[in-house]
Amino acid sequence: MRSNNDHFFYMLAVIIFLIMKLAYTFFENEAVLFLLLPTNLAIETITSSIAAYDPQSGFFHESLNIVIDKSCSGFNFWILCFVMFAFTTVRFIKGNALKLMMFPAVLLISLVLTIFVNTSRILLATLTPEFFNEQFPWLHQAQGTLIYLTFLITFYLGLYYLLQKLPLSHEKLA
Repeated sequence: MRSNNDHFFYMLAVIIFLIMKLAYTFFENEAVLFLLLPTNLAIETITSSIAAYDPQSGFFHESLNIVIDKSCSGFNFWILCFVMFAFTTVRFIKGNALKLMMFPAVLLISLVLTIFVNTSRILLATLTPEFFNEQFPWLHQAQGTLIYLTFLITFYLGLYYLLQKLPLSHEKLA
């Protein structure tokens, strides 16, 4: 049975999510460099394309004809991934101290997963012929949404399965 204390941790996750979402509205490219830099490095490594960075416009890859900036940093996916992981994990952990310590770990794990997913999304977008992007401007956003949703569901199912197998679980769900 779920503890009433869990509600505190669910609310904490929502509050962190809302604060991060609000803060993001004021961010410029510099504020999300912790996401942009590793993503750009992965893109450079995989594609052998070198980007030029401008604080106003982000990372420009001339050979790929793409810009990686705040809008494609993956920040929204990161905080969504965080809140999903936090909600899923809270009910499986015994003890309030462990639940509290789980939050930084979940933020970090979500960050690593975000960089992986965002790199995958950008690489897929570079494979889409320019013709389709010009004829169907919504395609770029639809691709991103599909990729993010697919990975989010996959991560949830994997985490849920893993948490049911770990000994720190106090609740086995049917």
